[in-house]
Amino acid sequence: MRVILVGAKKEPCVRVARYLEKKYLFKLVEMTAPIERFYRSLYYTGKWNRVRWEKTIQIYDALYSVDNDIFAQYVIARLADTKREDLVIPDIRYISELEKVREQGDFIVVRVTGPKPTAPRPGKYLGDAGPGTIILAEYFNKSAVMVDYAISYENLKGMKEVTDYMMQELTRRYK
Repeated sequence: MRVILVGAKKEPCVRVARYLEKKYLFKLVEMTAPIERFYRSLYYTGKWNRVRWEKTIQIYDALYSVDNDIFAQYVIARLADTKREDLVIPDIRYISELEKVREQGDFIVVRVTGPKPTAPRPGKYLGDAGPGTIILAEYFNKSAVMVDYAISYENLKGMKEVTDYMMQELTRRYK
């Protein structure tokens, strides 16, 4: 089963992806993995120091502006290289990348909506959103991103419950 997680914010998608990886043994394929390796090798931040998400997005967008297919091709190559059927992609940024990866096989696209912040701050996420990003589509035109399922949760326990239920349904339908 191949799953793509999309949403206005990356963190809820990554949280669900990590849960699928841990509980259901899905292979996690991240679009930003080569950027983090690239950044660490240039700046030698150390093995365990995180690359700030703002820097990751800046590099991602710069490379995307040079070649719109660079990250989609990376994921397609990873898909061809893996023998595992159960995999999850939590961080596709652009709608064009989603379409290109989706063409490669039977992907199930799931919209993930995490906890609502107590004080809404859409500017935090929209400040880095460029034309054609899933973030903009999720805020202003949800119909631009066609999904097969949508899940929403308010806390960690709720995320686990809704993800388990989704997996039961997907297993019943697709296996």
